[in-house]
Amino acid sequence: MKCRSDNDHFVEPILKYFLSIFNVFIFILAIGSIVGGSWLLYQKTDVDQTKTNLQNVFDMTADLGGYLITIGIIGIIFSVIGLAATIRENIFFLRIYLFVLILTLVLNLVIGVVFLIYSGKITSAVINRMQTTFVLNYYDDNELKSLFDLLQGQYSCCGIQGYKDWDSNPYHSCSSSTSSLACQVPVSCCKEYITNKDRINIFCSQDVLRDDSKLTRINTKGCRQEIINLAQFGVKVLSGSLVGVSIILGATIIMVQYLLILIRKEKALFNAKNQYSVLDEDDETVDYLN
Repeated sequence: MKCRSDNDHFVEPILKYFLSIFNVFIFILAIGSIVGGSWLLYQKTDVDQTKTNLQNVFDMTADLGGYLITIGIIGIIFSVIGLAATIRENIFFLRIYLFVLILTLVLNLVIGVVFLIYSGKITSAVINRMQTTFVLNYYDDNELKSLFDLLQGQYSCCGIQGYKDWDSNPYHSCSSSTSSLACQVPVSCCKEYITNKDRINIFCSQDVLRDDSKLTRINTKGCRQEIINLAQFGVKVLSGSLVGVSIILGATIIMVQYLLILIRKEKALFNAKNQYSVLDEDDETVDYLN
């Protein structure tokens, strides 16, 4: 049995280097996904200890954290198989690796198409969800409150459709006879919130839901358009990311397929040379015996 010479080696080192780097990159992203998912689960546990009403958008963080951890674990397994198969030039594992790449590309394209088609409905669903959770449960979760304060202060808006949305909040509703915040809106709706956040009077919006003459103190327009703009920007970012990922996956699929072709060609040539070598040795043995 002869050893394989350099002339028999068809696999390009640069091809293996690129695929190895790609798998190391996927491995790093997978670790990051697990860390991010674990952080979300930790935050969700911390929020659960302080909230009184669980019906808000932070219910999704546990699911999202679980998804990220699952994706991270799959990514680690995927990258390890791909790296080992590439370095060892193992045809069986390279085929598995290729199948997973193709499946990921197809899923990526399907998700992109579905998201683009239903992006309008998704945005509307998010807005409706925000109106029923952000406004109604504003004081039930400090994280939720901080997020909505940031939105209202940064974009000088108040509520979702408008400032009157806050009349549906049990603390701000004018029908409340026990709340000191009745007929007011959150302090982040006040016009001086951004410039004087630390020293602002928490009653700067007193009676604005009952007396229209006091509306000059607050921002009256809703945050709906700003949310739509943010959602549209998110769609553009996601679309660009999906296109970029699809291009990378497509290029990787081509390289893995090319690597498989080179490995098969290399093994076929090596086996053929071994076969001829065995035949030559048999002929020499026959001649010696004769």
